[in-house]
Amino acid sequence: MRHGVLVGFVAVLIAVCAAELRGEIFVLAHGGRVEGRWINSDNRSPEVYEIETADGGRLTLSNQQVLEVIVKSEHLLRYEEMLPKVPDTLEGHWDMAERCRKAGLRPQRDYHLRRVVELDPNHGQARRGLGYSLVDGQWIKADEWLQAQGFIRHKGAWRLAQEVELDARAERRVAEEVEWRKRLRVWRSAVLRGRNDGAEAIAKIRAIDSAWAIAALAELLKDPQEPKQLVLEYIDVLGRFDSSVATAALLERAVKDSDLDIAERCLKILKARGTDQAVAVLSKLLKDKDNAVVNRGAWALGELGRVDTIPALIDALVTKHRFKVQDGNPGNMNIGFDSTGGNALQTGGGPKVVDQELPNQQVLSALRKLVPEGVNFAYDKSAWKNWYALQRVPPDLDLRRDF
Repeated sequence: MRHGVLVGFVAVLIAVCAAELRGEIFVLAHGGRVEGRWINSDNRSPEVYEIETADGGRLTLSNQQVLEVIVKSEHLLRYEEMLPKVPDTLEGHWDMAERCRKAGLRPQRDYHLRRVVELDPNHGQARRGLGYSLVDGQWIKADEWLQAQGFIRHKGAWRLAQEVELDARAERRVAEEVEWRKRLRVWRSAVLRGRNDGAEAIAKIRAIDSAWAIAALAELLKDPQEPKQLVLEYIDVLGRFDSSVATAALLERAVKDSDLDIAERCLKILKARGTDQAVAVLSKLLKDKDNAVVNRGAWALGELGRVDTIPALIDALVTKHRFKVQDGNPGNMNIGFDSTGGNALQTGGGPKVVDQELPNQQVLSALRKLVPEGVNFAYDKSAWKNWYALQRVPPDLDLRRDF
């Protein structure tokens, strides 16, 4: 019985891999392969391939029949020469597996490792070389274990089913967002070029009800060159979505746009939908190094009407900013307020950097909108803080009512 197994095994080895003459593999158009020595290999663009096969025969193939020629490495040729001489023993196959590992012949190494495991099922090094791990006394491949744990092979990696689903959703989102950018580009063009279908395009923009369009609309809203007619449409559409991306776009336009119609329209929507995100962003602007930004943030907070922003506004009544002045002469520095409530600074002479505390008019205006009529301590932070402390104001209390 043992002799029969050995004879059969050696016959398989010879049938699969033997022959010193095999130097190349010819991949054929119909799906087959031929191995042999490429006789006319000096001609790298041949009309025909002349091949000497393992049994000494000759074969001629046209270049239409051959898709690819795979040239065997010296290591692989040496392996094929040695293979028929490998003894069918554990030691023989383990030695050959190690030789293959050092030569970088991975498929051939796996072949010999599998034979080692057949001869000794508990051969630890061979098992691990084939990707097995010992789990609770049993050898199991990592792939099999991961499958048993609910993992899925996805894009070359093992992932949880939930992760695969999230990836699929992300891919769908990207594809949908691309499509919405294309649609909006077509509709914008119809409006801006004054085409006959311009009114229909506006109607389609107004009818948008897909959350996949938010990213494209937000990008357009952030473009300062976008015509006002379309900007107002984008604002109204984004206002229908409870989305952090939409809120961020509306906030940015409200703070940066010099057109009060646009800014107030954004703030009106933000106030109607809930203002936590807006308040968090605008409150940070009160600490900005740019005095104009401080005032614009305060104006927006005043429009939102949130009484819980009073402490932050009090702290921002007077803020310190760094300026360049001429000749270091503060007398040459003229501070005034611009149309948005920011401080405008003009200097003359040679430049010098100075720190200057500035009263913020829009901060004071915002405070006076949030407190009862008649309460006004101007830019006196201490007086404002003392007054506020005495109110013990709950978050939802309207301070403007009569006491």
